[in-house]
Amino acid sequence: MDDFEAYRAAARAGGVPDEAVELALGLARPQVELSSSPGPDAVLAGRYGGWPSLPAEVEWRGYPDFVASVDCASLPRVFDFPFPAEGSLLFFADRRDAEGPESERGAGFVVYVGADAVVEERVPEDGEAVYGEPVPLFARSLWSLPMACDDVVAADERVRGVYGRYRLDRWDERRGVAQVEILLGGYAYSPQDPPSTEGGEWVLLAQGQYGFRDEPDFVGCPFWSVRRGDLEVGDFSSAWMVMWSYH
Repeated sequence: MDDFEAYRAAARAGGVPDEAVELALGLARPQVELSSSPGPDAVLAGRYGGWPSLPAEVEWRGYPDFVASVDCASLPRVFDFPFPAEGSLLFFADRRDAEGPESERGAGFVVYVGADAVVEERVPEDGEAVYGEPVPLFARSLWSLPMACDDVVAADERVRGVYGRYRLDRWDERRGVAQVEILLGGYAYSPQDPPSTEGGEWVLLAQGQYGFRDEPDFVGCPFWSVRRGDLEVGDFSSAWMVMWSYH
């Protein structure tokens, strides 16, 4: 995983005292980045786009759109919440309409497929959600730092004050991360207020970033969350998605 030296150097150069730097780094959480660029330490762990492979009992007719699948067994075991040790997670979201109704823009979901499940590639009859050939995704682990508006900062008066005084999220070079297909765990990198964890009841499972098919100048940022209690027993039925978009 990346160390904290780049953050320390940037913050100190900006006049941030060491105690404030260490406060920020003490809030760091592990995160896994899934990118189409292999990198020196990355391992093959999923694919982006194409068509999903699903068990027969999972209903899906082409919407919400299939975004990516992740091979859980291939991921670095760094998460600070329960994460499946095997099987696959498939992520779905709207990739068509950047300004559609909120009821549709929040229609994404997550499907967990066990390692021994019988699956087949699912191609909708209308074929509307074609995004080209699937792209392999390579995983690497790194650290994630909160934004000033994250729950972990906003809920603590002292932490909130230090974050505001020294603009501690300013020194995180990963803010506004782009060209990364999927991020698992960690904190949200969001163009708006990040999704709330509601006092720790919800876990941010994954986030993505992509251009919309019909409006490529708009960038969509889906965030998939799941109840912590359900995650602990491997139940993803409560998983839901919120979508932010920007021009």
